[in-house]
Amino acid sequence: MAPTGLLLESAPASPAHSENSSCYTDPGIKEIVKTLPSRMDLAAMLEKHEATFHTRLEGLETEAKQVSHWVQELEEDRDMIHAQIQILTSKVENQSPNYAYMQRSLDDIDNRGCRNNLRIRGLPETGGEDLPAILPELFNLILGKAADMPILFDRAHRSLKLRNTADTHRNIVCRLHYFTIKDEINDHPPLIYHGHEIQVFPDLSWLTLNARRSLKPITDQLRATGTAYAETS
Repeated sequence: MAPTGLLLESAPASPAHSENSSCYTDPGIKEIVKTLPSRMDLAAMLEKHEATFHTRLEGLETEAKQVSHWVQELEEDRDMIHAQIQILTSKVENQSPNYAYMQRSLDDIDNRGCRNNLRIRGLPETGGEDLPAILPELFNLILGKAADMPILFDRAHRSLKLRNTADTHRNIVCRLHYFTIKDEINDHPPLIYHGHEIQVFPDLSWLTLNARRSLKPITDQLRATGTAYAETS
């Protein structure tokens, strides 16, 4: 039987040891290993990326500060505009009574300029009609005078047709020279003239007519109950 020491020296080498040794000695592997970045290369690349990141981060911080400055300016402008709006709103509210007074004054001037005017509704239109010749007969009928009694006019004409109305006849607007005659005619109730119902109204401004329309339900109830009331301008 051979000694144990001789058997150990003559044992073949391990296969794994042989393969690893051949890998490290292969020339192709050595060339690939040489082309791989070293630790210094990786450190340089990391430093370069960190510098780029810091540069971009500084740019974002600058833009954020600029945006914050713009937002602050916008908030200051908003506060200033809000304060100005409050001032203007206060001024408008203070001027509202003056505006209403001026509007009523202008409306009063308009009505005073037309206080000799009358509007006649219901008289049919005819081609080539002569209103200054037709109206004296109508007004003398209202006044209970002879048909040929002269009545002095300043002017007489047809008005524009009102929208959304079934009345196909345009109203007549006339200005009498004397206010007293106009006042007597104006107080007369509707009458029949040549088979047509004729109504005579004062020539009032648009604002006054709208105000009267809005108050009509109230005035109708006052009349129904016999309550006295007076119109004020």
